[in-house]
Amino acid sequence: MRPSLPSLLRRTRPVLLRRGLLAVLLLAVLAGRYVPAVGEGYARRIYPSLSAALSGLASLVPFSLEEITVVAFGLALLLYPVCAYRRRTKSHRAIWGREVELALWVYVWFYLGWGLNYFRDSFFTRADVRPVEYREADFRAFLTAYTDSLNRTYVPTVTLPFRQVEDEVKAIYARLPRTYGLTRPREYQHPKAVLLNPLYSGVGVLGY
Repeated sequence: MRPSLPSLLRRTRPVLLRRGLLAVLLLAVLAGRYVPAVGEGYARRIYPSLSAALSGLASLVPFSLEEITVVAFGLALLLYPVCAYRRRTKSHRAIWGREVELALWVYVWFYLGWGLNYFRDSFFTRADVRPVEYREADFRAFLTAYTDSLNRTYVPTVTLPFRQVEDEVKAIYARLPRTYGLTRPREYQHPKAVLLNPLYSGVGVLGY
């Protein structure tokens, strides 16, 4: 006996609502990606409050919630097809459809949670400056001066306390002009140890 239309709608309504919400959020991400004004509005009006709320919650634990979330999603994407195939309760189409949906949720979460900052106005626009014309002699003079000044700062070992580095970074942010539109670090935001640091260093990731 085939299910009636009302019962079928009741069963599929949560899925339709979830996928409808996903579609709306994807459109919002695409708007931020291709319309700089949307990205700039997000960075200046939405992200500061969003960052304050999320980092306030994350500050309650001493480890990185973002790292655990990313690792958990990665494991879910790898293990879900294996478990589903072993149970044989879903078709191939349903399994890979769920995989694609999960990957899209990760995509949406990354960009709406932080990544739309990539698509804002350029630094030149925000700082109201124009790039200068390239001149080889000027560039070589800059490289020489920069290299000499960098070499003069060399010391054999550097052992700075984490708290001192954190305070100096926050002080630098506090001195930056507000026209740059940068979200300033808050007092309760502190560096956290990560679980897989050797892996990140091995593949060239310097921070996140």
